[in-house]
Amino acid sequence: MFEHLNKNPDKLRLVNEMGFGALSHLPANNLDQQLLKEIYDRYDERDNAIYSDAAAVKITTRKIGDALGLCSKGTPYGTRVVRKKLSQEDQDIHKFFQGKTAVTLTELVQTTPLDTKENRKLFMRAFILFIQKVFLLPNSTASIVPNALTTIFDLETTRKRN
Repeated sequence: MFEHLNKNPDKLRLVNEMGFGALSHLPANNLDQQLLKEIYDRYDERDNAIYSDAAAVKITTRKIGDALGLCSKGTPYGTRVVRKKLSQEDQDIHKFFQGKTAVTLTELVQTTPLDTKENRKLFMRAFILFIQKVFLLPNSTASIVPNALTTIFDLETTRKRN
């Protein structure tokens, strides 16, 4: 995705403005598969920690945020969507993105022009959902989970979200 964004300075600038620019500096996953399996086997989901012979490493949103250069304070991710309480515009947005897959989000990010305010918003929403799908929910269902959609209604608070 960032290879594509690097070819389009306007889109890359918008991604940086939204607070996701640090993701472009993440190296490719070059970890040995055996090491990844070992980390996975030692991860305790209940304690949110990786246990080794030497110590336990607690995994927190602050540590993840610090490692990736992202906001790790503020409004929590995954606030439940209550469609009856959404404005008509937000209901339309919810309906449009509901069921989108990582593939369709990738296509939206890559093909949406930034020529109008509405297209800029569409690009921002698709990019936010793409990042959530690829980085935060890679093993979940193929389509976007409904609670992930709450992050795309108010684009002004993107930098303040956890």
